[in-house]
This record gives sequence, C-alpha cells and structure tokens, in this order.
Amino acid sequence: MYGKNLGVLWDGRATTPLDLVHWLDEILDVRPGAPPAPAPAPRERGSAPLRGAGGLRLHGNGSPAILGGACPGLALSVGHVHTDAINASAFGAAARPPSTVYAHYFVVWRLEDRRAVSQSEPFCFPSLEDPAACDLIQFVSGLVVNATDVLLTYGTNDCGAAFARIALGEALDTALRGDAGARAALCPGLA
Repeated sequence: MYGKNLGVLWDGRATTPLDLVHWLDEILDVRPGAPPAPAPAPRERGSAPLRGAGGLRLHGNGSPAILGGACPGLALSVGHVHTDAINASAFGAAARPPSTVYAHYFVVWRLEDRRAVSQSEPFCFPSLEDPAACDLIQFVSGLVVNATDVLLTYGTNDCGAAFARIALGEALDTALRGDAGARAALCPGLA
C-alpha cells in the first residue's frame, strides 16, 4: 500500500537517489524512487505502525528535516491523524465535531536504521481567528530546521496559509515528551 502524503528524503548529493517516506511507522516506511515503486521488502519483525489519538495510524506530512549538528544522525517529521473517530477535545483543543480537526505529532527518528525514537503528544496550532481553538483543517506542508528554530508552513481550512516558528529546543522537548535525559543524550549539539 502506498501512502498518500509522501515526503522526500535526500542528502543533496547528485549521486544519491531520492527516497520517499510513505508512512511514519516505528521503522519508517521509506522506499526508493517514486510510485509505482517495487513492492516493499517484507517488514522487519517487530515493526509496528505508529499510532496517534484514537489508535489511528500516523500519516506523514511531507518531507522530514535532518537535524544535523544539534542532534547527529536524527531527523524530525510531522505526522497527523484524522479525528474521524475521536473528539478533538481529547487532546486539549476546544471541542469540535469529530472529523473536523487533524491531530499533529512530531516524530524523531534515526537516519541510520529509520527507527522512530520518540513521538510527541498530539497538538494543533491555534486558529488565526480564535486562538482558543484549532482551525477546522490544518495540514503541515513544510518543515525547515536551522540551528535555533523549526519553521512549519501549513494550510488552514483548505483555503488559507500560515506558518509557525518554534524554538528548536521547544520542538524537541515536545517530540521527546519533556525527557531531559533523552534530549541530552540524543542532541548534544543543542545548548
């Protein structure tokens, strides 16, 4: 099965082919080339889909960002679940009818074996119209990381555009669920 929201993973060298991130699973489902690609290799024993709110499988939101010197060998992705089967108020957003809010997640994973290291609690961005609520629809489409910040671009309600700038340390604390020991071990380059 192919994922619908593909991300590109590429180290920027002309001699290296593009890989496509299909699903944010415990071991990321990364395949060479573009669909239709060959059938994926059998899943590694013990690899399980990452689950979000309501036990729903985590969809990818575009291309991951390599964390570089801050967290050597790691990348950050954003994933989401559709709240078809749950109420968005379960993750702290103002109550909205089911299937109207995407719950987003940060996922930190190792580049070497593509194994997920940590997954955040669900979150949404405050609505531009009502900061106490989430927009009806938010879809993260861009993710850029530099030495100090994470910049996310996202669409709202299928017709608007917005961006959020989050301090890299804050984003990693969210992704690592506040585990200071994990942050120190995984991100020695982060002050």
